[in-house]
Amino acid sequence: MQKHHVVDGVAEDLGFVRRALARSEWNSGAPSAVFLVCSVIVLIGFPLNDFLPKYALTYWSIAAPLAFVVSAVIGRRHWRQKGQVDARSGVRHLAHWGVMLAVMGLCFQLPATGAISWRALGPLVLLLSAMGYLLAGVHLDRRFFLPGALMALGIGVMPICGGFEWTVTWVLVALALKVSARVGGKAGAVEKS
Repeated sequence: MQKHHVVDGVAEDLGFVRRALARSEWNSGAPSAVFLVCSVIVLIGFPLNDFLPKYALTYWSIAAPLAFVVSAVIGRRHWRQKGQVDARSGVRHLAHWGVMLAVMGLCFQLPATGAISWRALGPLVLLLSAMGYLLAGVHLDRRFFLPGALMALGIGVMPICGGFEWTVTWVLVALALKVSARVGGKAGAVEKS
């Protein structure tokens, strides 16, 4: 009879753990605030490329690394508050976005050495951003896929936008980032096997 009580106790404990996990809405994806941070820097930066291009280089040189740091802090704080610290997921996100930021930084060497024009730098960085977001959508969090796809679309529509290519692209990307921020929850996590 004592064996029966032990089995009941274990079943009850397992049920408690299962319910606690279900309530916690486990998700290794990015917190929605990260999408809003990206939306804010795009809100300022893309139109700046059209209307005040002489300030765009300085802006992006500061805003992109700052957004990286702010997003990392938001992510870490978010998952600690939920009690769901997954170091591997955090390192994966930091490595992905850190490598992307480093490669974009290296792109500045291309016009500085005359390999490409300064005017070509923006679309090149946008193309790399699209690739980074699309790959993040595949490997980290599905919600990055839509903004990445619309960044890529922005590259395609730039030639027909008549001087407002960055502003048109901004509308597409900002909307995608806001949609991605609203989706949130379990829908964002990419399952790891």
